[in-house]
Amino acid sequence: MSAIATEQSRPDRGRAMPLLSEWRWGLLFAGFALMLVAIMPPGDVTLDGHSMQEVTRSILDGHGLKVACQEGTAVGRGGACYSTFYPLQSLLAVPLMALGRGVAHVVGGPPTFVGNVFALLLPVLAAAGTAVFTIDFAGRLGASRGRALLAGATVVFATELAIYGRTFHAESLATLLTCMLVWGFLRTDRWRLLAPVGIALLILAKPELVLIGLAVGAVFALRERRPRPFVGAVIGTAAGTILYGIYNYLRFVSFTNFGGADRQEHLSNFVPWKVVKAIGLLGISPGRGFIWYSPIVIFGLYVAWKRRSETLAVVALAVLVAALILYLGNPGTGANWADRYLAPAVPLLAACAWSYRRHVAIAPALALIGLVIALPTFAGFYERYFDEKAQAGVPNSHLYWSVPHAPIFGVWGSTVRQVNAARHSDVYQVAHAPSPPPRKGGTPVAQVRFYKVVNQWWWMTPAAHVPRILGLLVALVMFGGGVLLLVRPPRRLE
Repeated sequence: MSAIATEQSRPDRGRAMPLLSEWRWGLLFAGFALMLVAIMPPGDVTLDGHSMQEVTRSILDGHGLKVACQEGTAVGRGGACYSTFYPLQSLLAVPLMALGRGVAHVVGGPPTFVGNVFALLLPVLAAAGTAVFTIDFAGRLGASRGRALLAGATVVFATELAIYGRTFHAESLATLLTCMLVWGFLRTDRWRLLAPVGIALLILAKPELVLIGLAVGAVFALRERRPRPFVGAVIGTAAGTILYGIYNYLRFVSFTNFGGADRQEHLSNFVPWKVVKAIGLLGISPGRGFIWYSPIVIFGLYVAWKRRSETLAVVALAVLVAALILYLGNPGTGANWADRYLAPAVPLLAACAWSYRRHVAIAPALALIGLVIALPTFAGFYERYFDEKAQAGVPNSHLYWSVPHAPIFGVWGSTVRQVNAARHSDVYQVAHAPSPPPRKGGTPVAQVRFYKVVNQWWWMTPAAHVPRILGLLVALVMFGGGVLLLVRPPRRLE
């Protein structure tokens, strides 16, 4: 974000916070990165994440895109199985997983386990980048430095992104790319190329978000009364779509085959009653509602509407609608924490909420509520609650409209049970033992190795013959160091 302090913005684009050098932005990223790495999980138990990590491992092992036939795959070219998920995260994780394997050989740890942990650095670092973009957006909307900083912290610690930044789901990377493309449209210098590039990469990260680039480009084109932003959006969308079609062809010998019938959209799914049901499910249901799991967006939506004469406020609403549209026909029944699909709208809505100069106590209050909601997921895997219910014969869909059984409340009990189980487990065996592949219908709790440990990387350090207390101290130092970088940067870099 070089020269961000001296950028000459077009009317209605807002200005970044003054007096912040490129070094300062780098320190903000480093601060959030240290904090988020300090609380990284020891692994991933999601179906999406497992499938995408399988692709990364296969590439490193010299098998290309081919993976073992299991849930989350489909038969394709040459009768082999291929992941039905997205390519970008798998590709970007290759050097991280390779580094993890190298570290494992040095310290004598299990290469697969350590490689998987290092791959999780990708969504963690993406979340740190998202926090920095959020700070920039909040500053452009008029927030003070302190409130802009709190907007960034809210996104990564007190919304659904606090959870998805600690899994190998595509949401963290997709949200970062959404922020990147919006920021690209805000620029008037060479960095504006990030807009079409970000749009193309966003499609490779998650093709269901294909409309976001077009929507944002249309907003900027209408506001600026010139076609260039929309033309750039079209170019980026076309490039991303073509590249994804090539990825489909490499897997399934068809440019339009995304991995079977359940990966296709059909107009028949968009009948009015289904659309209304999906809006209710993803927006207000206690089991998946956007407003329950990311409460800051409640105020953010209000502020964005109140300030709809400003470009960034309209962009926030446009991103939300564009992310929602393609899910209205099929909102899914997976083990999701909150809606999941609307995550790309969270940073801009949080920026709106923290930048509002009236009712200044509302944003902190909602952020605190969001942090409390997210807290149990830092100690236990939220998926355990879904698997416990599935094992008891309760499908995910039965949890969505039940307040007492919604994950937002049920996860507290499952986290307590996980922590109790962790007190009696051998982490060395956990690190070396395989887990069964995740299944859509739920996996028996006793078979999932990560349900036997606390959901923190330092809990596993005894597996490498390192005292757990030492691992905890390292995590605390990292977290504290990150906080210091955010609030007290070296004066010479101001």
